[in-house]
Amino acid sequence: MKKDSFIDGHKLKENNWVLWYHNNMEEGEDRWDPPQNSAVYLAAAITASARIYMYPFISREDCYYTDTDSVVLGSPLPPELISGTILGKFKLEERVEKGMFVAPKTYYLKTVDEHNVIKFKGPAKTMIHPEWFEKQYADPSLKTLVEVKSNFKVKLSTLEVTSTKNSYILRLSLDPKRVRLFETESGAWADTMPLHINDLSGLDHMGKRRIASLRNKISELQVYNSILEEKFFQKGSEVENKEDGDILKNLEIETCLTEDRTILDREEKREGTNHTLEESTKTDEKKPDT
Repeated sequence: MKKDSFIDGHKLKENNWVLWYHNNMEEGEDRWDPPQNSAVYLAAAITASARIYMYPFISREDCYYTDTDSVVLGSPLPPELISGTILGKFKLEERVEKGMFVAPKTYYLKTVDEHNVIKFKGPAKTMIHPEWFEKQYADPSLKTLVEVKSNFKVKLSTLEVTSTKNSYILRLSLDPKRVRLFETESGAWADTMPLHINDLSGLDHMGKRRIASLRNKISELQVYNSILEEKFFQKGSEVENKEDGDILKNLEIETCLTEDRTILDREEKREGTNHTLEESTKTDEKKPDT
């Protein structure tokens, strides 16, 4: 028995054990190389070609949901595009009366024959019902705690099959690569759109919605900017009025000082003139007669 990278072991019977190891498959004799007949480039080319083929259908305004090779439309396709046996054509699986598509691979369909189709991945998928979709549609951030019983749980360390109960939180895994759109009046979640559009030459209805959303955002920013400019102008006017008041006070003080100084100068000049007259009179009195 190898001692390095040993994880766990369980004895089945005499001389028979089940052992677990952790090995690096990139090194050593256990290295595994993928077969040479797998062509990733062929798979990529096929996927890209299928995406081109699907684009006229997934870009329609009445396209409610799409997933690789399937599409849910609001109106029927032409008969020449539908066949249950010809490869490359669509197969009509259900006629839908009501549908709710809240996340990728998570949706609820009610068919015309009153049959419910629910798609949800995870261990708690048995707890999903139409009412849950209604609640999640009303509030996409809603979380619900549920308890799920599993009747077939294998314990690898002992190879025992047991029945367990586990708690799970039911919630939506919202795709962060798309922007959610909400109704203006009701606030209900209405649609999603891509984050970025680099090519504006051939916009579909989703691109137009994105452009409309950006224009609304620009309008909101312009209104906000106008409010800020008005507040800035009011603040500037208050500062200017305050500065004008200070300048006016300084002018009044300087005017008062100038007037006071002028009065003093006049009084000094008058006093100087009177003194000269007195001196002239005294001089005349002392001058002898001839």
